Amino acid sequence: MSAKNQRVNVLLIGNNPVELGYVYDFLKNFKPITFITRTSFSLKDSLTQLKNRPNAILIDDNFNKGSMNKLIREINENEETREIPVTLLKTSNYNEVNIAGIADYLLKDHLSAEKLTRSIMNAIKFKKTRRYLYYNYKINKRRFKKLLR
Repeated sequence: MSAKNQRVNVLLIGNNPVELGYVYDFLKNFKPITFITRTSFSLKDSLTQLKNRPNAILIDDNFNKGSMNKLIREINENEETREIPVTLLKTSNYNEVNIAGIADYLLKDHLSAEKLTRSIMNAIKFKKTRRYLYYNYKINKRRFKKLLR
């Protein structure tokens, strides 16, 4: 599939419609790839939106930290959603956010359509690569153990 025909489902999660609107505009105006974007402003709605199986999730760091942790835990524990890469959109680099399951971090101040798209596409590729390597490791576990001896 060429980049021009590629369709990527993205779920935007946050509590500030204005900031998410900027991100939405970046995705909407990027012509080589068609982004189908859904937005969510609550934990409950975010969990419901996961049923649509987005290809990537973008979470604003201003979203409630407790809800963010619960959402990411739910994504990682659910067999159907654990392969969805999650990118955190950060306001600044000063406050460290250490959450397992985040594929990438992007600063909102320096965001552009190209950076956002590159991050989403790389996160999707890396997640697929990890899944492929893990699957092959499980199948060939004995061979790997013999090689390591």
